Amino acid sequence: MSRKLKIAIIWTFYLPVVVSTCFIVWLDRKIKFRLSFPRDLDELAKKESWCIAELKTNGALANDAIVNSYQVIPLNQDQIFRSNAGIIEIHYTHEGKQKTLRCFAKFAPISGSVWNKAIFNLQLNHIKEIDFNYCFGDSASDLIPKVFVAKLGLVTGTQCLITELMDDCIEFKEAEYENFTPAHLNMLLKGLATFHAR
Repeated sequence: MSRKLKIAIIWTFYLPVVVSTCFIVWLDRKIKFRLSFPRDLDELAKKESWCIAELKTNGALANDAIVNSYQVIPLNQDQIFRSNAGIIEIHYTHEGKQKTLRCFAKFAPISGSVWNKAIFNLQLNHIKEIDFNYCFGDSASDLIPKVFVAKLGLVTGTQCLITELMDDCIEFKEAEYENFTPAHLNMLLKGLATFHAR
């Protein structure tokens, strides 16, 4: 079978998938399909009761905690490779003491073109990320933050991932190596080796 014929056969099956994925992304941006969870930081900021209930269900907050304030703080999307992500900061009272819970919240990208989001969906990045956290969250607790909420919209490519905020984590911009220390490189290699060994 010739190479051109193989390519033609592949695209005969693949092109409808690509086109339908682009259409779903475009339609979702226009009408925003109803989801049982927030699709981005803006929605998360408006769904305080939903977020508090989820965090209590998953043990991040005590059931009898009294929430005094709730805030969602966006992160710079340029630094986190276009992901829609931020910090949830909750001040609450528990057993007469004032406490603070800070979590990391991450959603599928909302910036960029329809094609960029379609590629995200076609690569199944939303599924991979949720599965990754479920697979390694408990067995590699020193490397992976604990997962509190993991919601997934299979068709739309949406996700809602809320994890513990690792206070000692350091973020590097993509391809920025000036301040990348040997200690951080060793931590990175340890993490990669651990995951690949599993």
